[in-house]
Amino acid sequence: MIQYVEKKPADKDKAPGSGKHMVNVVLEGTSSPPRSPDMDSEIMGLDPGHNQALVVTLDVADNDVKRILVDNGSSTNIVFEHTLNRMKLSHLHMDPCLEDPLHDFRNSMIPIRGLIYLHVMFGTVPQQVSHIMKFYVIGAASLYNMILRRPTITKLRAIPSTIHLKLKFPASTGIGELTGYRDMARRCYGQALVMAEKEPENGKKAMSLPKGQS
Repeated sequence: MIQYVEKKPADKDKAPGSGKHMVNVVLEGTSSPPRSPDMDSEIMGLDPGHNQALVVTLDVADNDVKRILVDNGSSTNIVFEHTLNRMKLSHLHMDPCLEDPLHDFRNSMIPIRGLIYLHVMFGTVPQQVSHIMKFYVIGAASLYNMILRRPTITKLRAIPSTIHLKLKFPASTGIGELTGYRDMARRCYGQALVMAEKEPENGKKAMSLPKGQS
C-alpha cells in the first residue's frame, strides 16, 4: 500500500499542538494547473490528459535515490525505513521524535521511528541547488522511497506541475529543473492498484479507478 502523510490542523477548541499526522493512500498524482497554449513546448511527448504522479530521482546524502514522489499535499517530508536501511548512512543517526504519532486513513496509529536530516541535491550543474532537509522516518510499506512535501517545495521556492511532469526552481545561474519519470510513475501506480486490491477496503477504491488513466 502506497501511503503519504498529512498533519491535520489542531481543532480551535482543543489545546495547541493537538493536530494529528494522517497517512493516506496515494493512488495517483495531484491535480495539474490549466493548460495554456504557451505550455505546449513543455509537454512534447506527453499526453496532455495524463494523470501520472511526479516521480523523480535525486542525490540524497551521496546516494542516488529513485522513486521519490513529489506531492504538495501536507507539511511532512517522509523517508521510509526500508530506504534508509539500503542507503550508506553510517555517519548519520536518527534523532528521537517527540511529536504526535502518524495516523492512517483508518485512524490507526503509525509511530514515527525518528527524525533525520539529509543533504539533498536538486537539479543538474550549473542550475543546481542543495539543502539539508528534515525527514520523518516511518516504517510503513510503500512503493516509494521518499515523499517530498511542502517543506521541500517551499525551501526550493519551486513550482511543481504534473501536466508537465516537472518541478522548476530558481538557482543562482538560472532556473533549475527536475523531470519526472513516466515509466517509473506508471509502474508505481500499477503496483499500487495490485497492493490496494489485496486489502478489502482499498480494493473497492482501486476497482473504481479507470486503469486507462495510469
